Amino acid sequence: MTCFFPAEIMPVLYNFVKVGTVTFLTSTTNVDMVVSMCKTIMAGDPGEEPQIHACKLLEVMLVECRGSIDNVSNKSLKKSTFYFF
Repeated sequence: MTCFFPAEIMPVLYNFVKVGTVTFLTSTTNVDMVVSMCKTIMAGDPGEEPQIHACKLLEVMLVECRGSIDNVSNKSLKKSTFYFF
């Protein structure tokens, strides 16, 4: 599987969620795409570095978007966190 989540774009995605939270949350497509990317990475075996980046991105989403992504977090994030253990 080819990893589409290189380390070079992690700071951009992280800043988009952290600094541009309001803009990030204006479209549910943004949230769905980020969660989908993280699920794909955690389900595959791309290596440790992409998985760490996916975890960091999920973390910043949970912290910065608290209360705004509840409809996504229960269903999708549970599947993503399954791969941690």
